Amino acid sequence: MVAGLTLALTAAEPSVRCEIYQALGTLYEVKGIFATVAIPTDAKSALDAAILSDLNHSQHHLRSAALALLPIARPHGQSAGPNLVFNTICSYAADAHPKVRQAALCAILRQHMMGVALPVEMYDECVVATKDDFEQVRLVAIELIWAISSAFPEYPVTIEKYDTTETIRLLDDAFVKLCDMVNDSSVIVRQRACAILGRYRDVKHSFLSQTFSKQVMSNLRRFVPRGQRGKSNKGRGPPKASSIPTPQGDAEVDSDEFKLLDSGAAGAFVHGLEDEYQEVRDAAIESITELSIGSTEFAAKAVDFLVDMFNDSSDRVRLCAIRALIAIGDRSVIKLTEEQLSIALSAMKDACHTVREGIYAFLAVSAVAQPDALSKLMAAMKSSLDKYPDDQMPIYRALMALGLSHSNVINTAFVRALLGISEHYLSREARIDDTVYAGNVILLMNTDLPTRHELATILPDYV
Repeated sequence: MVAGLTLALTAAEPSVRCEIYQALGTLYEVKGIFATVAIPTDAKSALDAAILSDLNHSQHHLRSAALALLPIARPHGQSAGPNLVFNTICSYAADAHPKVRQAALCAILRQHMMGVALPVEMYDECVVATKDDFEQVRLVAIELIWAISSAFPEYPVTIEKYDTTETIRLLDDAFVKLCDMVNDSSVIVRQRACAILGRYRDVKHSFLSQTFSKQVMSNLRRFVPRGQRGKSNKGRGPPKASSIPTPQGDAEVDSDEFKLLDSGAAGAFVHGLEDEYQEVRDAAIESITELSIGSTEFAAKAVDFLVDMFNDSSDRVRLCAIRALIAIGDRSVIKLTEEQLSIALSAMKDACHTVREGIYAFLAVSAVAQPDALSKLMAAMKSSLDKYPDDQMPIYRALMALGLSHSNVINTAFVRALLGISEHYLSREARIDDTVYAGNVILLMNTDLPTRHELATILPDYV
């Protein structure tokens, strides 16, 4: 069958040849032809000649189909000139038609997945492709940027802008380029860019921290040392006498002392978390979780933004943020501020049982610094036990973890207020089936041994 399809290429119409190329590609995916199934020599030669001929055809759909099949029909290491095949594909990355450009970049990506080492020189071409008008071209370009940067992370990249020169690692530069794609006009590209950011490891902390920056472009200024000021004015003549002097105390933004930087990584995850599409917000949260694993400083910055996502309109996004915080808290206890605690306690009133259960698990890996904050938390737990009886076991698990992590906060004054113990009167014994009372005891009995010994002096005998 394969030989018959191949030999039919010579007499077929362009539209039919396009269908034959697509059929051969499908057979490769399903049956593994060209890799495991032997093809007669005459049929293989006819296919190679037809592909090379159709690469120069005037119809774009035929050029695209031929490009898609070329790395399959002539795989790397099994053809006479593997570099020739790769260079041929690369030459069509700048084709006039977007579909052909997409097919060329997809073929390059397929070559990479088949074991071909992508040249680092191709990085600049991929960066240019991220500005393509066609979203599918941009989509493949960001995948190639990731592939090249992961293969050459330490390769030096020189950046020359505004009369200054910097050299940074290719890994960091690629991370910044992908952060910029979070502002793309296409939701598909934004989602993919956010997802790929989570794959990066060992990115310089200064670039990671910029992803949560809320600075606008006018505040991103680079200071130029005094010794370099005025260098950019060489050859421009003396300054105009009619220029308006800058009032004392104001910054002269147009002067050479300050240079505006590209936005780059600045606010990438802020934009991702505030995107109107929940798919983008989900992808941003997933990447934040992955990056938090490798950087405790980044994780600390991420907590505030992830807690804010408890107010998201989508249940799925709220759950994703909760799971991200639990993953961070499993590695290091999250110390909640007063504002973060208030947001979390408000989320305990969520109508979705799964979200509430996630909030309890999040509070289990969190900590507060003051007894007043813990009292506020316990009051919210009491309210949830009364309002949502089905949440009893998740709440009890959270209280057990809170007892373990708050031995330094739980003191005699806190316990008296919690259990209603008076210093002057005997306390009435609580009912054993009181769920709130049982939760309070779970909290106290899971503190450390010295704290329990201290509390034993004030607790009634029935406790």
